[in-house]
Amino acid sequence: MITFSKRRSGIHKKASELVTLTGAEIGIVRISELNQQHNELLCWLDEENAREKILNQNRKGKETQPHWWETPVDEVKH
Repeated sequence: MITFSKRRSGIHKKASELVTLTGAEIGIVRISELNQQHNELLCWLDEENAREKILNQNRKGKETQPHWWETPVDEVKH
């Protein structure tokens, strides 16, 4: 975010210089909505990664238990 802020300031400064030197008209489009969506997606990704970590931990605990198809037939409950 800090890098983006510095670059934004630099872009505004360069645009201002260009207008002064050439008299050109310049428009700067703000991308705040895209940044917000990007941040929301990053948060969602962090949440999904946390869920995956929990699932993997749960799966590791169950790896030592036999699977249902490995259970002897006489031990299967009806």
